[in-house]
Amino acid sequence: MENEKKHVAGTPVTGANPTFRPPAETAQIKCTPITLYQSEPPAPEFLGAQIAACAEFVSYAIKGGKIRVLARGSATRTLLRGHRATIVDLALASAGGGAAR
Repeated sequence: MENEKKHVAGTPVTGANPTFRPPAETAQIKCTPITLYQSEPPAPEFLGAQIAACAEFVSYAIKGGKIRVLARGSATRTLLRGHRATIVDLALASAGGGAAR
C-alpha cells in the first residue's frame, strides 16, 4: 500500500503521504489581528458575505443589524447602526469603482 499511486489534480503521485514543503528561504507572512469576530449565523436562505474588504476598508456584520468598518491604513473604526434586520450580504466599493466582497 505504501507505493500505491495517488492522483492529485490529474498528476500521478507516488508515496505514502506526499506533502508540500516550501523552500527554507521563503519569507513568513506577517499577520496582525484586527478584531475578535463573532457573527450571527445567517438563515440558510441567506448565503451572502458577512465580511467585505477593499483597498481602504474592512467591514463585517455584527449582531443586531450593525456593521463595523475598519480603515486599513489607520486602524480607525466606526459602527454603522440603524439597520432593522440581520445583515445578510455585505460588499464594499473602492474609490476606484470596483466592488469587493
